[in-house]
Amino acid sequence: MAEIINPHDKFFKEMLAQPEAARIFLRDFLPPAVAMQFDLSRLQLVKDSFVDEALQEHFSDLVYEVALRDYGSAFVCVLFEHKSYVDSMTPLQVLRYMVHGWEYSLRQRNRLWPVIPVVIYHGAARWTVATNFQALFELPEAFGVYVPEFQYLLADLAAYNDEELKRTAELGVGLLLLKHIFRGDLHTHLPEIMALWYTMRQQEHALRYLEAVIRYVATAGQNVRVEDVRAAIEAVAPEGDAMIGTMAQEWLQQGLQQGLQQ
Repeated sequence: MAEIINPHDKFFKEMLAQPEAARIFLRDFLPPAVAMQFDLSRLQLVKDSFVDEALQEHFSDLVYEVALRDYGSAFVCVLFEHKSYVDSMTPLQVLRYMVHGWEYSLRQRNRLWPVIPVVIYHGAARWTVATNFQALFELPEAFGVYVPEFQYLLADLAAYNDEELKRTAELGVGLLLLKHIFRGDLHTHLPEIMALWYTMRQQEHALRYLEAVIRYVATAGQNVRVEDVRAAIEAVAPEGDAMIGTMAQEWLQQGLQQGLQQ
């Protein structure tokens, strides 16, 4: 039996595997004091994952090796929260993940590198779990030195309005889709999402990106009709871009078929 791939996971990886999209994300969604330490011109996607079997239920990840301006290098790990609901034990899961990252740096680099975890959450409900690990505990102040103290970075897409996510087409198309994929209003946002994609149509990977977008909507979109997707495609594919419309229709049918199989 063929393995069923989580469509949210697949789309997340297709979006942020593009180097420019990853640079924009790290520049715009990390605290400025953190982002300014990175030399993003020396950003490299690591082929390995720090997710083990126990964490597969919770996250998928993309790991980047990033040069620091004054202190060597670090791993920046973008963790994609699989579930559409808030998990109160996320800080503990992130700690387990970070330990795997440090073990990896010892094996590969023979030294410990910083592991900076960024959790992307795209459920409809706002994130309510503390980003501070010690917040999981109720303990006397004197016990604080015996409990690890760290924070993970959170990109809760529900906390951003659509205009903030649309700052760049390269990233905005994907983030808008992830934000609205669980909501009942996705069909109303498809025209602006497709129009935003159209502004980057001349880029080398634009058609691959459009294919990923259409397959994702067809596979995972809620309350979206085929007619909604077709209308959004036709609105940004005038006669001169008939080829785009034709390919998009094929991807739409393939995505619908994949959704039925799942």
